[in-house]
Amino acid sequence: MIQDWANKENIKDIKIAEKNFYLIKNLMILKFKQSFSYNILLDISNIKRSDLLSFDSYLISPNLEYNFSSVICIDDKIYNYLTKRQKDKYKKYKFFKGQIVSNKIDLNYKH
Repeated sequence: MIQDWANKENIKDIKIAEKNFYLIKNLMILKFKQSFSYNILLDISNIKRSDLLSFDSYLISPNLEYNFSSVICIDDKIYNYLTKRQKDKYKKYKFFKGQIVSNKIDLNYKH
């Protein structure tokens, strides 16, 4: 599939073709002031109690509140993976760079 994509987009390096494919397939065009929402599966099964010995997990202590969120960082260098033809196609759009931060998630562990 990626090799077909590389041929179609005239990309010689397969690693660049993979990034280009992912970028184009996930590119969203939003109108001014338009918002969007997304869902990410959050697996907290690797969070363990601190009174259990474990070397490959995050530890939580009893009777503390933990706050966390998900952050997606979009560096403007990602757009260097677009081909010239793709850049020309999207030249009237402003590409987003920055962070997308999820809502805060509270975790309370009561012992």
